[in-house]
Amino acid sequence: MCGAFVCFDLTDEDSFSAVNFWLQDLNANAPKNIVKILCGLKLDLVQPGLLSERRNSDVLVKRGVSSEQATMFAQRHKMFYMEVSAKTGTNVEQAFYKMAQEVHLQWMRNSQQSAASSVKASTDSRSGYTGEQTTHVM
Repeated sequence: MCGAFVCFDLTDEDSFSAVNFWLQDLNANAPKNIVKILCGLKLDLVQPGLLSERRNSDVLVKRGVSSEQATMFAQRHKMFYMEVSAKTGTNVEQAFYKMAQEVHLQWMRNSQQSAASSVKASTDSRSGYTGEQTTHVM
């Protein structure tokens, strides 16, 4: 099991447009059941009050991508969505925790499916069941 963060800059619409390219590349080269989290970066630049020690040089920047737009994109592509700030640390730990949690859940689901398949195969082989249906006419 594995996971990937697909990231874009919340202040730059072009970086969000590039997410399609990176997602296609990821889907072409990664396992199909990979856990994907879409991360909007630089939250500190677009969310007022996030920097408790905001300096005069720290100005708010116009958001290039709305939360709704990114959330809808993530839902369409079966991804989780989070907005983070490396500068302030906002949601960084939560993003990694979410990734670890979802990778673990995916691993558990796959383990249970494998175990169920093994039990069924073992039971079928002991009973002589081959998966073929036969009809006996008398």
